[in-house]
Amino acid sequence: MLTFSGNSSSLSFTFEDWNRNPSLPLSRNPPSPLSKSLPPLSLEIPSLPLSLEIPSLPLSLEIPSSPLSPSLSLEIPSLPLSLKSLPPSLSKILLPSLSIPLLPLSLSLLLPPSLSFLSYPTSISLSRIPLLSLSLFLFQFFHFFLFSFLALFVTLSLFVTLSLFVTLSLFVTLSLFVTLSLLFANSLALCNSLALCNSLSLFDITKKYGLEPKFFVDGVSGFDVQQGTLGDSWLLAAISCLAGPGCSSLFHRVVPLNQGFQDNEYCGAFYFNFWYFGEWVEVIVDDYLPTNQGQLCFVHSSKHNEFWPALLEKAYAKLYGSYEALKVCIFGDVLTDLTGGLTESYIIRGPDANTPAQIINILFKALDRYSIVACGINSLSSERGKVELPNGLVTGHIYSVTDLRQLLLPSEQGNISVTLIRIRNPWGRRIEWNGPWSVRSVEWLSIPPDEREKLGLVFHDDGEFWMNFKAFQDHFDTLDICNLTPDSPINMPRKWFTAQFHNRWYKGFSAGGRPSHKTTHWSNPQYRMILSDVDEDDDDVCSVIIQLIQKDRRKIKLKNPSLQYIGFVIYKNDLHHPLPLQLDFFKKYSNVASVDAFLNGRQVIKRFALKPGEYIVVPCTYDANLEASFLIRFFMEKANLVEFVDNIPAVVSQPPKDFIEESDSEQFKKFFYKVSGEDMEIDPFDLQTLLTEEFRKDPVHQQVGLDACKVFVSLMDTDNSGKIAFSEFLILWSYILAWKRIFYEFDPGRTGYLSSYELQRAINAGGYKLSFNVMRILCFHYTNERQTVSINSFLLCMARLMKLFNTFRSHQQKGQIVLTIEKWLEKSLMV
Repeated sequence: MLTFSGNSSSLSFTFEDWNRNPSLPLSRNPPSPLSKSLPPLSLEIPSLPLSLEIPSLPLSLEIPSSPLSPSLSLEIPSLPLSLKSLPPSLSKILLPSLSIPLLPLSLSLLLPPSLSFLSYPTSISLSRIPLLSLSLFLFQFFHFFLFSFLALFVTLSLFVTLSLFVTLSLFVTLSLFVTLSLLFANSLALCNSLALCNSLSLFDITKKYGLEPKFFVDGVSGFDVQQGTLGDSWLLAAISCLAGPGCSSLFHRVVPLNQGFQDNEYCGAFYFNFWYFGEWVEVIVDDYLPTNQGQLCFVHSSKHNEFWPALLEKAYAKLYGSYEALKVCIFGDVLTDLTGGLTESYIIRGPDANTPAQIINILFKALDRYSIVACGINSLSSERGKVELPNGLVTGHIYSVTDLRQLLLPSEQGNISVTLIRIRNPWGRRIEWNGPWSVRSVEWLSIPPDEREKLGLVFHDDGEFWMNFKAFQDHFDTLDICNLTPDSPINMPRKWFTAQFHNRWYKGFSAGGRPSHKTTHWSNPQYRMILSDVDEDDDDVCSVIIQLIQKDRRKIKLKNPSLQYIGFVIYKNDLHHPLPLQLDFFKKYSNVASVDAFLNGRQVIKRFALKPGEYIVVPCTYDANLEASFLIRFFMEKANLVEFVDNIPAVVSQPPKDFIEESDSEQFKKFFYKVSGEDMEIDPFDLQTLLTEEFRKDPVHQQVGLDACKVFVSLMDTDNSGKIAFSEFLILWSYILAWKRIFYEFDPGRTGYLSSYELQRAINAGGYKLSFNVMRILCFHYTNERQTVSINSFLLCMARLMKLFNTFRSHQQKGQIVLTIEKWLEKSLMV
């Protein structure tokens, strides 16, 4: 038997059978019977930290030929060997005895000089060893070899994995570095531009041209607006669309006419109007503009003494805090800010195309309502800025859509339907479409000139051209439709019916997150749509466009704000469940429609075609407990009902009282009389003693606060004495038991706490319906920093609610109360 054993002081190798005769050499020829085996070997290793390293361990095994086995020679190359100290629990390891066959065997073990202190020979010669035990030895050797191979394989695998991880990390780091470098370069370019700029008054700018500054020169034209070094091309494109023909009233709502440089009226200030988060706001700027060597740095007019474009851009930059904020503008957002309209954005071609099948019908309706329709071609990946294509169109450029016509043209196969779209280049007819249906194309020969007039196939402006709608879909990338509100200063033959609501997602109260947040999604604000009046041209379908806007926080730069991922989902309420919808409804029913994706942009918009019925729209953030202010707007073709779902505060059921056992009543009576005074009544301090004694039986709720006891006494104190009698105490106790039972219904784990969302459900279970704002105040007042409420706070909340409703009921007349300031303070402080 081979034994490893350790002590605290020495290292020794012993052969137990030979310890009796130390002079016996280690080289030995054992007797020939097969039953003989190698004497037991003991290896003692100390329990102290030990490291035994053998860098080169050549091992030679030679087996001469015999009648049972041919000659065999096995050499093992030098292998590094490391033996570390074993823990005390493994200080004695027993291996089975090794029986070696009766064959001549020579085993040489060469130890390095570092192990020369060993007192035993390092060579063992054995002969006539059994063949069976040799096989066992070889098996154990190859087992060791296989284990070494596996260890090497695992090591190489870890090395390769680590190498891939390091390579990937370097790639991600390099990509991030390049991205940040580009952002830094853009910011640096803007900073350099601003560093080179200095502000000059309008009079100083025009002095070198010998001209007087003017607000407008020869009217308003989008052709005159030119881009500067800022790169806010979407703002330039939106201004050009607004300054086009037919939009003068929309333009002058943003840029009022009654201002200029008249000597008797000029004060050095100009004002502009923008639609900002649901309302029109006025922005005032002075007459100083950033210049570089006397030239305007940013958006400007092609006329040296016309300044409305530059002043408009300055006012828009002031609205969002800086010129830098305008670099992240989106065309649809800018159109919304300049018109107050709702801008739908579609991708016409490519893998992300999302134009609906009825896009032609949508465009017809939009143009009937004088919507601003714009289209564009994305910049080529290898080019920046505008590039003229062989077909006459320009990339990185915004065009406006001015008309749409459907024709029946004769052909060899009979009459065929053709849809033509008229497009206008805001920068004139210097560059325009030269394909089919362009100005001089042969397609026009199929329609006589007088017939063109009747069909409305005319060119109203410079830069206008017609093209087949199929070609339009093949060549343009984006389509934006800005639907105007009914209050727009333009005479529209058809108008949208709209509704809008301001609200906010509050953490722990109304920020329930998307539908996958099962326990909180129900708490989001809810809006009811009752669709009964269908569209004129669609069978039994109501068109609805929903816009969800979160308040833009680009102004707050120091706190580095970010927009939340927002969206909305729509549920159908066929069975007219009580509103607002509660948790049980959302567990049972799924939404019937939703946004395509939650986005962290300023707004999310989607058009729906819904069957008549009652729908509940739930705006939400992607994750729960994320706060943001939002505005939701509904645009409908017909006047259907939309309203915010809210409750009128009321007691919908009598607050439940739990039955008190007669034995408990007698026990209470004895203790009540013990703590009460001679008047047989108790005050809040006595009540706290009484309740604390009783609550010791509850492992979760073992004490009650003094504030709660004061409210309890106030609730039952009808004569304002500040004390309650035993009969009043029994009624109070039945309420407390009922409230505790409700609490534990929503706290099945007996943690002693409810989340703020569970608090709302528990209040409803207690018989109260509260409005959105009242419930929000309760959650704010009674929850802690973890958005949870303790059982003590819950009892206090329920008692105060009962007291408030009782007070109102005793003083109300036709649902209203009239109190003097003294009575109001008295009643308020009693709660």
